[in-house]
Amino acid sequence: ILYKDGAFADNNYRTQNNLTQAYIQFKYETQLLGTRVRGNFGTRYEGTENTIDSLDTYRNFTGAVGSLSDFKWQRLENKYHYWLPSAIFVADVRDDLIVRGAYYKTYVRPQDRQFSPVTRIGEPVVNSQLSTPTQTIRNASVRIGNNKLRPYLADSYDLSLEWYNRPNGVISLAYFKKVITGRIVSTSDPAILCPADGSNWGFGPLSWDGQNCTATSQSTATNVLRIGASGAYNLDSDTTVDGLEFNIQQNFDFLPGFWKNFGGNFNYAYTKSKSPAIAPFPGISKHAANAILYYETPKYGIRAVYNYRTDYPLNANGTYTGGARSVKERGQLDLSASYNLTDRFTISLDAYNITDEKRYEYENDTRFVRWIDYDGRTFTLTGRATF
Repeated sequence: ILYKDGAFADNNYRTQNNLTQAYIQFKYETQLLGTRVRGNFGTRYEGTENTIDSLDTYRNFTGAVGSLSDFKWQRLENKYHYWLPSAIFVADVRDDLIVRGAYYKTYVRPQDRQFSPVTRIGEPVVNSQLSTPTQTIRNASVRIGNNKLRPYLADSYDLSLEWYNRPNGVISLAYFKKVITGRIVSTSDPAILCPADGSNWGFGPLSWDGQNCTATSQSTATNVLRIGASGAYNLDSDTTVDGLEFNIQQNFDFLPGFWKNFGGNFNYAYTKSKSPAIAPFPGISKHAANAILYYETPKYGIRAVYNYRTDYPLNANGTYTGGARSVKERGQLDLSASYNLTDRFTISLDAYNITDEKRYEYENDTRFVRWIDYDGRTFTLTGRATF
């Protein structure tokens, strides 16, 4: 499908989902080896009938946008359904000690933009930076539509041990695991998107030399046409995310005098992911921690929050080299304070990013900086009244 007007290409179709849903759930409570066990289990059924109406070109035309006679409507239909079971249990080992576990299956539909049936083929453009006096390099872009994308599924497992050691206090350790099947990823890697036959795109035979995708029949020694394609697809291999999380929350009201109004919370998560090398799971830091220290009285309160996470990957598409994008490790301190002037009126002051941190995005190497976000320090003063 050839579109000479990119804006029209992006908005030329309608998509609609008709859903059929059913739920069933059972609750239970019993004794197992003298321990009270309670929870629920059940399943959800969801069927989807997806209809896409797309206004497509069926012949090449002259001019900027052609005429209505160059286009025709076509209807594309997809159907799928899933059974999504879930189960939760809670075991009261002691009055202050609980074991929790859960399993649940979920799925995520492709986003409407990912589900676009439109393949947009750009006109070849001379690359002035790579061209030389003896050789002209032209680039043509192809954005591949894929109305056959499937939803991706996830099986999730959670298990935790929670000790409520004192009023308003808890110490817990949790294990979590998620197995994602058919994850949808975007790519612009020419090693994947350089088919031997590019005639559907109007470029004839294509060849991949390890660095560039070239339209061989439309290239000469002095005039070379290179093709750059991008698109979304379902991964064949599973993606697994699992890890451990430790959490402690305590009020210090057992301390004397001034100190009894202090309290705190600390949370640490260790997370690892396993996915195909070509599509690392984005947004996952191996180490992440949050620490909160507060002092609260009936009249006023002060709270300090520090968040930290190690570097994490982003999607690789969109980079010049096709290399992976990542964000550097970062820690940030926020402060907040509130004061009750009366029973009905409260003022609060919030300060964000006291440490004046920046967000660094880089490609492959931390020295290859792609983007720096600088928010600076932000302060807000708020007044609240109830009537």
